[in-house]
Amino acid sequence: MLAWSTETKRRADDAATSAKKRAEDAEQPRLLAIEQQRQRDEATAKAADEERVQRREKIFSGEHTLLTMAADWRVEAENGKMEDSENKIALLLSHLTDLLATCITQQEDIHSLDDALSQVHGRLRQLEQRPVAAPDASSSNTSDRLEALEMDVGSL
Repeated sequence: MLAWSTETKRRADDAATSAKKRAEDAEQPRLLAIEQQRQRDEATAKAADEERVQRREKIFSGEHTLLTMAADWRVEAENGKMEDSENKIALLLSHLTDLLATCITQQEDIHSLDDALSQVHGRLRQLEQRPVAAPDASSSNTSDRLEALEMDVGSL
């Protein structure tokens, strides 16, 4: 009887170990996909940050150029050597127009990001207010729900 009980326990332990191993093996591709998505999201965010930095640098360099031009022209005007003023004014207006266009583009980006953030907040409120169905204690249901939530957040 003891041998039979020991054998039954060993078989149950082996079955549990085997089931756990299969579950871990099935979980690996999902975890890998989540990690790859996270890396893609980080790369996208980094590229967007670099683009914003380049735009900011363009604005600051344009501002610096305008200030330098204005200082040079002030010196020329004080010395009475203001020559070819029409071309200089046209150049200044061109730089100001470029700077203004860049600022307008950034303002549009800000409004777009603000709208996207509002949509994310709305979607998050919807997800938070969604009634929770009687949760099944199985890890499969939990991982499915987590994956669905990650997809919802990722799509936003």
